[in-house]
Amino acid sequence: MKITSIETKPVSIELHKPFKTALRTATTIETLQVKIILENGQEGLGAASSTERITGDSLVSIEQIINGPMKELLLYRDIEKIEMLLSELQQTVVGNTSAKAAVDIALHDAYSQL
Repeated sequence: MKITSIETKPVSIELHKPFKTALRTATTIETLQVKIILENGQEGLGAASSTERITGDSLVSIEQIINGPMKELLLYRDIEKIEMLLSELQQTVVGNTSAKAAVDIALHDAYSQL
């Protein structure tokens, strides 16, 4: 089953109550949703939050990596070879753990629906 599309969408999620850490207090979480669409129309969803102070990944950089080298790697590939795709995904770019996690989650979600 081939991957025919990879889409990203920034989303702001309002928290029910503030989330406090030593670094900040957050009332919303900014995330990037990732959707992987297969040739049969099934969709896999993943997401990544920007933790720039910790990982160095911003929402802009996460989106650029996913819509650039990661999309080039995965489009029109067979999702049934998920282990190979995940291995190649890890080698595609250095770092970028948030982008890798979001795509990994979306791949697993799509694969689990086969």
